[in-house]
Amino acid sequence: MRQLYNTPQLCGRRLPCSRKVDGPPVETGSPLLSFYGKIFLRNRNVAPGERTMSISSKFERSLLSHEEYGVIKGSHHPNLYALDRDGLLSLQSQLRQMRDKERTLARQKQRERRGKAEPRGASFPGTGEQPQQRKQVFANALKRVNKEATRIRNLEARAANVDAAHRALALRRAANFTSHPAQGQTANDGMSPRPNRRRRTIISGKRIGSTSQATKSAQARRDNKT
Repeated sequence: MRQLYNTPQLCGRRLPCSRKVDGPPVETGSPLLSFYGKIFLRNRNVAPGERTMSISSKFERSLLSHEEYGVIKGSHHPNLYALDRDGLLSLQSQLRQMRDKERTLARQKQRERRGKAEPRGASFPGTGEQPQQRKQVFANALKRVNKEATRIRNLEARAANVDAAHRALALRRAANFTSHPAQGQTANDGMSPRPNRRRRTIISGKRIGSTSQATKSAQARRDNKT
């Protein structure tokens, strides 16, 4: 079996460049090399969680039916950002079912090619390449939807944390400051004396005595007349 070596670039679509570099050999002969070859060699030295496999929208339309592409289109920008939580959950369920179906078809074709299973009906594609490619399209769409759902959950969790922090701050401030309740109804002061606004006249003692004597003399004269 011919072997290829890890190379930084590809010459054309299938064959690698003649220059060889250090790295484990890659076995060829798979019909999927034309589709995955360049991406596979690019991701050889990348961590498994960081590997990417971008597929153009034109290639997606060539693999999918009109109804399937309508579902996939909802996972692309800007349609994905217009969905709410319920819309994301519904799209997740549809994409997961489509991916599982194509994964079952791809595994069935692999078993048929290895002679471990009997060939199935005419609805199955002739080779395992097309189900594998379709499965990858649905898997990428599901990954985008899952990432957006995670982003929304993080935003909601952050908003909940902010609200909890505000409530805790309000409780702490309320504990530090003593609050006095309203006094409510109080007793009336009742009647209060009003000050005399008239001007007080001060009379000397001599005048008071003379006035009294004059009054007595006048009263004696009236008595004598009678």
